[in-house]
Amino acid sequence: MKEDALSLRAGQVVRGEIRQIYPNQTALIQIGRHQITAQLETNLEVGQSFVFEVQATEGLPELKIITAVHSKQALAEQVAQLLEYLGEKQSKGAQQFLNQVLREELTPSFSDLKQALALLKGQNDTEIQTILLSMIKDQIPITHEAFAAIRTLESKQSVQQDMGMLAKELAEKPAGHLSELEQQLLGRIQKVVSSATVFGQQDSGQQVNPSEVIVPEFHKLHSSSSILFSTVTNRFLSEAIVNLLGALPEQRSGSSVVTTNTLNNLLNSLVSNQGDLSQLSHDLKGKGPLIEQLLTDQLSIPQRQLNQLTRFVEGITTVSLKESQSNFVKLSNFFSENPIAFAKINDKLPDYAQVEFIKVFEERSIEQFSTIKAPLLSLLDNQIPHADQAKVFHLLNQLTDGDRQALSIKQQFIIGFKDYLINSGLDYEYQLSQGREGDEQQLASLKQLLMESYTNQQPNNQLLKTIIDSITGQQLYLIREDQNYIHVMLQLPGFLNQEQNIKIEMQSQKKESNQLDSDFCRIAFYLDLERIGTTVLDMHIQNRIVNVTVYNKEDLSPFFMQYKTELKAGLKALQYELSAVSYRPFATESTNDVANEKNSESHNEWDLKI
Repeated sequence: MKEDALSLRAGQVVRGEIRQIYPNQTALIQIGRHQITAQLETNLEVGQSFVFEVQATEGLPELKIITAVHSKQALAEQVAQLLEYLGEKQSKGAQQFLNQVLREELTPSFSDLKQALALLKGQNDTEIQTILLSMIKDQIPITHEAFAAIRTLESKQSVQQDMGMLAKELAEKPAGHLSELEQQLLGRIQKVVSSATVFGQQDSGQQVNPSEVIVPEFHKLHSSSSILFSTVTNRFLSEAIVNLLGALPEQRSGSSVVTTNTLNNLLNSLVSNQGDLSQLSHDLKGKGPLIEQLLTDQLSIPQRQLNQLTRFVEGITTVSLKESQSNFVKLSNFFSENPIAFAKINDKLPDYAQVEFIKVFEERSIEQFSTIKAPLLSLLDNQIPHADQAKVFHLLNQLTDGDRQALSIKQQFIIGFKDYLINSGLDYEYQLSQGREGDEQQLASLKQLLMESYTNQQPNNQLLKTIIDSITGQQLYLIREDQNYIHVMLQLPGFLNQEQNIKIEMQSQKKESNQLDSDFCRIAFYLDLERIGTTVLDMHIQNRIVNVTVYNKEDLSPFFMQYKTELKAGLKALQYELSAVSYRPFATESTNDVANEKNSESHNEWDLKI
């Protein structure tokens, strides 16, 4: 990602060198690769290096010198004086950690340094230091909860296996001994992980009605578990998830026109379903293309905006010229004020309507509006109501293996991806702070059920906490973005019947719609597969030209090249062009870690085709 401009905050600790002296105790200071002009408390000399604490950032930044003034001060001296300033003992672990912070020119807050040293106290642990340095780099506030979450996330244990262990414990309880909460948690976990791979058998057939939710006791949750993020951070995370729901690369040409009634009938059958999977299977039989159309049409914009748009579009009729003109002006103003919504809608319209759509609102021509009204209204009518999204995607993700075979891998991927995003509880704290988790129309999220169980002191509380920490770690690392770039990292447990997590990383410049640009992006899949071991698929996409690199401990070229023609044809159908497929070994892999037992296996079958 492109580096942001240096942003100073009161309380930060920074190391800088005086580059130029100005009148009135101001100076040009080099901090890492950045230069700033700041107000200092004393006269200094060019070439001196200091550790500062940021006192204020209004107007000209004010810096306070932490280390004593020496013209040629060694880094070790600055570390020692910084420890003294922080009121900490001169331990080896603390010295190594601060040395690394200053050497890498990081800019932590004073409170984060105190918290980090508290976590390091009495320990000279390289793993702990690495995690703390990573948190500072990514500007994640250092707390015990956040540290535990990221440590769990970055450990080698799989949340997929942890959830399988928890589900097994619940499933082995005698009949009738499961509480309503435990039944819901078991039902949810069995749909997140693969019952075939975890339990070695098919589902028992016990179904938990997904429309039933447990209303949380808010005061208990607030008192027994800290709300991890601030409201501002949570709102950002919630909005980012909404944007991410529409981030998957799709066909460039926009959706084809399918009659509104056809898609509405499909949507109504999903919304009205009360957890009867046999009825759902019957309703969806032979409707794979309709499901794909429904998924492709989703705009991922707030429900309030969808309601406004529908009202304005429907109000532009031939019945009343005055009312039509008023609604057209409101619609034009709406698009002027919401360019992201305009860009998203334009992306989803069929090819023939996109040019006219832009022309109508650039020229504000109500006379030409009739040419785009039908496809625009059809697109708006095809939106899954936000209140029903959790239920719809969770139902689709519960389809049996037999029903799944009627869906393409792309459809299965989108369904699983969105079900996890919406129902895992990645924005749980924000929803809780807004009081939305008490809405009985909402499907209880996985994190909500886990937190409720943890609060109620269920038997294996440590296992519950580990799974909660894994989800919290994903919340902290899910999306990082600045004004121009967006970076997404997500782990999907039990995805496509795999026992291990599948990690997905995506980054690109932002489109006008604030989403990943599928014309120019990079997508990586990190897989732990039974037959071919740890594998990374790295896709570079430049102007819709795709270059794929496969990383593995063995040279898989002879085996994956047989799929090159099929891959090229599949990408061409999506209007992408395959440039090359190549193999590379992992750059930093110890020979001690390479197991030779699989070297002689024939790769006549793959674990997974993406």
